Amino acid sequence: MTRTQHSGGRAEHSPSLLEVVPWNYGYAHSWALRWLIENAASRDAILGALLPDDAPPWTIEGSVDREHAVPGARADLACNLVDGRDRAVALAVETKVADPIKRVQLERYRDEGFETVLYVPGLTGLLFEPNGAVAGERWVTGRDVAAALEPIDLPWIISSYLDTVAGEASRMDDARAVARGEIDAFDHDGCAPAKDLADAAWIVEVAYAMRAGGAEDVRIRSERNDRGIFWAGAHLVPAGITEDAGMWIDIVADIRSNRRAVVIKAGGQPAGRMACYEAAIAAGPPQPADGWTAGRCTTKPASFTVWRIDATDKKASETAQLALGARAFMTDLADPTR
Repeated sequence: MTRTQHSGGRAEHSPSLLEVVPWNYGYAHSWALRWLIENAASRDAILGALLPDDAPPWTIEGSVDREHAVPGARADLACNLVDGRDRAVALAVETKVADPIKRVQLERYRDEGFETVLYVPGLTGLLFEPNGAVAGERWVTGRDVAAALEPIDLPWIISSYLDTVAGEASRMDDARAVARGEIDAFDHDGCAPAKDLADAAWIVEVAYAMRAGGAEDVRIRSERNDRGIFWAGAHLVPAGITEDAGMWIDIVADIRSNRRAVVIKAGGQPAGRMACYEAAIAAGPPQPADGWTAGRCTTKPASFTVWRIDATDKKASETAQLALGARAFMTDLADPTR
């Protein structure tokens, strides 16, 4: 995607927005949106992406505020608008590039009467999109914004920004295609670190493949040490165990070791999780058995690995099949007579 780039004849010597402010700083992305909303030539196009159910032309009542305070939160952008049907709309935008989504923020904007947009041009949007909306907000990606503004002639600092977010969207597509095994590689030169992008794309594709195979209650998560998928629908208790304990499946992409795995875990009260471990080990590994290794039963921490299989070099579909096989293994433990 290429736009006309101009800045008084100095475009080729001017830094782009994301050379001035780093990619992961949401401030830069919010600044670009604010400019696009305030600029008369781009206003209808950008608001068409943010609020597609309403009708242009748009007018702004007052200003587009940054860090707009509501009880318990601050919206990155907020403004009062009137659409082409004279409908008043209060818009709040929360920008997340590579940081966690905070439910309370989105709930507060909703409760204050805002039409809320979560702008997610980076890994946040890629990784958490399968989880769905948090509080009725609309998700808008970098691709959405870039596509909406494609026909419009814009200053270099804005057109360069849109070209960058469009490029990152293409990298995400390619990384997902790698995870599916459709292509061999994606461009490692970009804003999101290649390792993080590869892991996020793999997790997303595993989640979709699991759902296609019948998995329910699949939730993508991101922690300090790893990212992955928690499959709440796979939480089971082996037959005969009466203590407060159980087993579940976790799909993990470790941030430090660069390894990926499907893991069966046990947790709960000490006696119960030990009984879960003993039952699962006695039953042997999930099928097919090749590659599964037994974990080590411990009194600490409150949960531990029972069976684990490395998935570092596996396609998303193969990993999903391993997870579904682990679920069948656990179902047999819960009901040996089925």
